Amino acid sequence: MDVTERILANFTRIASHPRPSGHEDAVAADLASWGREHGFASRVDGAKNVIIDIPASPGCEKVPVTILQGHTDMVCVAADGVSFDPLTDVPTLVREGDTLRADGTTLGADDGLGLAIAMTLAADPALRHGPLRLIATSDEESGMSGAHALGPDALEGRYLINLDSEEMGVLTNSSAGSQSYELSLPAPWVPTPYRFAFRIVFSGFRGGHSGVDIHKNRANSIRLLAELLADAPDFALASLSGGTAYNAIPTGASAVVVTDEPEALAAAVNACRARIRRQFEEPEAACLALIPCARPETALTPDASRAAARLIAALPCGVRTMSPDFEGLVESSCSIGIAALDESALRVCAFARASVTERLRETEADCRRAAETFGFAVNAGEAGEGWPVEPENPLEAMFRDAYRAVIGDELTVCPIHAGLECGSFASRNPALSIVSVGPTVTGAHSPRESANLAELDGFTAVVARVLEKIAE
Repeated sequence: MDVTERILANFTRIASHPRPSGHEDAVAADLASWGREHGFASRVDGAKNVIIDIPASPGCEKVPVTILQGHTDMVCVAADGVSFDPLTDVPTLVREGDTLRADGTTLGADDGLGLAIAMTLAADPALRHGPLRLIATSDEESGMSGAHALGPDALEGRYLINLDSEEMGVLTNSSAGSQSYELSLPAPWVPTPYRFAFRIVFSGFRGGHSGVDIHKNRANSIRLLAELLADAPDFALASLSGGTAYNAIPTGASAVVVTDEPEALAAAVNACRARIRRQFEEPEAACLALIPCARPETALTPDASRAAARLIAALPCGVRTMSPDFEGLVESSCSIGIAALDESALRVCAFARASVTERLRETEADCRRAAETFGFAVNAGEAGEGWPVEPENPLEAMFRDAYRAVIGDELTVCPIHAGLECGSFASRNPALSIVSVGPTVTGAHSPRESANLAELDGFTAVVARVLEKIAE
């Protein structure tokens, strides 16, 4: 079996388990079983992190430990109209030539493919290497609590190769810090105050990763829905939903609205359609529909409905500042990932990223100011630590040489506007030299996610060459 097929066999094993953030028990247990099947010491800690120790090749026992690291959880997003329960369903894998995708959902190559590559390297008897440690963290996509919970003994080592990047030929040497916010308002339900009811539906939008795709002029459907309603004539919300992951740009949103002015609402919808065509780069399938529906018995009060729309419209959303040091790199951003109305409350989730702490604080201040203005409470989640550049990183130099030797080209080295667990690792073991690399995965955090299989053999050979260099 060649390298690509071995990687795909490992990935298929990982992908056979439902693994949304916080529900990694089954995949963690299976990875530990895989380690024991190969004779490696394997354990799962209290945070559902998997730690597998791979002995050094004969004669390499005194080489410093190298950690191969990825995460077990995935962002679970389904295309409009696709039924998918993240707690019980798994992606249906579709192989089309050199492309691997899922049928109507995220694939989970972020970061199942990185782990599959680490497993393939660890189990290769022909690879000469020093002592290795494979760490598969939990909850990377929803707060990085797994990385934060790792004991200091797990991070003892000299080198750490994070396999959670998504572009072949690019090595990441720094990542942004992050902060999530949940804004909530108790739901004041009343008998429906208006005569006409409509469902407003945004569907088929590109969506994407709220870090690496935030600058690509993609519409945020939750934000557009709120802006459509913020200045509309009298209305009340009977339902509101949008997005499935706080760190993904939503592909759709919908609301049931009651009003006594249907013509004005229709005009607002038409204006929003024209704005989408004029302002955003969205596919032809992107749709905004206004559909008459049955009049619900209850709705939020008009005041609460307008406060909700104006709150979402006032939150920071999109690129805030660009880096003064790296051309084309976003310095700070914020995205609205989820809006949900249930019997008790309206909940809105926003996610901020920045490579400069001061910019995160500015975004937080703007979120809290908007919440205070419209009567919402704010709950800040756990902050993700930024990862600063390490001057003269020896691992970076080894990857440059290996890429040139294996691929015959120069490696691009740059920071990324996304969160990586490397920040947590670097803060707790400053002696670690860390890089982040990976094969090409496109459309992460969206139903368009796919992996380029043609690159797997070359990418794995580059990492193998680095491990052999460390073992010299």
